[in-house]
Amino acid sequence: MWALRREAGIGLLLGVSCGGLVGLVAWIWHGRGFVALCILTRIALAITTAPLFGIALPTALRGLQRDPKAASGPIVLAMTDITTLFYYLGFAATVLG
Repeated sequence: MWALRREAGIGLLLGVSCGGLVGLVAWIWHGRGFVALCILTRIALAITTAPLFGIALPTALRGLQRDPKAASGPIVLAMTDITTLFYYLGFAATVLG
């Protein structure tokens, strides 16, 4: 649990900093604060989720008596990509109605 909290904190800091930078550029470029806030939150959420998958999947594979090195890289990447698409497209569907 300690490693999961640590990774979540680091992911949140990275996500807020990257999302804040991209959101700031979007706000300066388009002049819309709502768009910048949406971009900031989705990027922060996506970058925070990635290390959580990176910790949880190898731990689960180790618990199932499987080699965590063999499958965790591609599977974590695929899960992170799918989740990120879900965040972006789900939020767009909600906002656009």
